[in-house]
Amino acid sequence: MDNTVTDSTFVEEIVQEVEDELKHPVNEQKVCVVVEGADDIGLYGKFLDEDLMFFFDTGDCVYIPPIIRELSTYSNRLIGIKDADFDHLRKICYPEQNLFLTDCHDCEMMMLKQADVVADIVYEYTHKRIPGIIANIFAALDWYSYLQYYNIDVITAANDDGIRFKGLKMINLYDGSSAISCTHCLDTVRNFANNARLALFPSHTDLQKFRDSKQTSDAYNLHRGHDVMHCIAIDIRNNSYSGCKKVSYDTICEELRIRYQFKDFQSTKMYQDLDNWMCSVGHRIWKYSQ
Repeated sequence: MDNTVTDSTFVEEIVQEVEDELKHPVNEQKVCVVVEGADDIGLYGKFLDEDLMFFFDTGDCVYIPPIIRELSTYSNRLIGIKDADFDHLRKICYPEQNLFLTDCHDCEMMMLKQADVVADIVYEYTHKRIPGIIANIFAALDWYSYLQYYNIDVITAANDDGIRFKGLKMINLYDGSSAISCTHCLDTVRNFANNARLALFPSHTDLQKFRDSKQTSDAYNLHRGHDVMHCIAIDIRNNSYSGCKKVSYDTICEELRIRYQFKDFQSTKMYQDLDNWMCSVGHRIWKYSQ
């Protein structure tokens, strides 16, 4: 995101909106939970008691840290829940005690880390146990995920607009069997939208050097959950497992959210951090008794 006057003005406006919501009589005893969007509300809404809290949807995770920072006077009634994206890999930390990051790249990857949840979804639509499906997808996505990492760490860090990925169809990259090569990854993304215009768009050598220097075994923080779920759907469809032709990305998303339960969430560091914060400020807003 560019650091522009427009962005600064929007941050001021959205901070004011959150403060107005906190001051509203109907919310005066409630905790405000600031999140990026509907997917987060759909997940965390399963676990938080909406009689005791309310969500504020920012539409973009970049606005969550400044909201929490600017409204520090409400720190006992305000929390931010942010997808980590590449923050863990980049060792980016936030000083605010009421700002919480997902353990993994995003909330989808946090759910996908529960191996039994993923295995049950795959079995539901293939009637088979397919060991290694997630590991194979991680390997297939390697170059694509490092390109997204490069975009954040090199291009947008230099105040460039950045590579556009939104709207790029995974089926144009991944065929359900072969790993995405560096060349195919770069050619497909460069030719999408208006990415070819970017002066900082990497060459094969640029991306190879970046990947070598940033190599990580932490696949759950490297890969984006939505990409992995697209690949699961493609993998199931394209490998002709019986009865699976109609499996879609939306199917995988829905199944994942249904099957991911509070006990799964309780195994995360983010849950523990949230629970500790609730104890410290005296606002227990879990839907379930602890």
